[in-house]
Amino acid sequence: LLHSLTNEVHVTLYYGKDEPFYSDIAELLNQYHDDNSRITLETLDYTRDPGGAEELKARYSLGTSTNKNLVIFDCGGRVKILPGDALAQYTGGVPR
Repeated sequence: LLHSLTNEVHVTLYYGKDEPFYSDIAELLNQYHDDNSRITLETLDYTRDPGGAEELKARYSLGTSTNKNLVIFDCGGRVKILPGDALAQYTGGVPR
């Protein structure tokens, strides 16, 4: 599936770097990027960059401060927002 992507997909990891699943999710998303250069990855730690967090919340209409630890997929304005723990169960694309 990753190799068949023809559109640019921007992925934002909106996550606290001290959160338990951060490194696993970041590693998985970096593997996605390594497999297909059309996938770009941005990380935003809402605890260390509150200004950037506010901008991102406004851009994606996240609203409340409880919206955190998210993975945001944006493909040409089509957006899918997932809770980070939804990806944490995968390592290298294979369910644990």
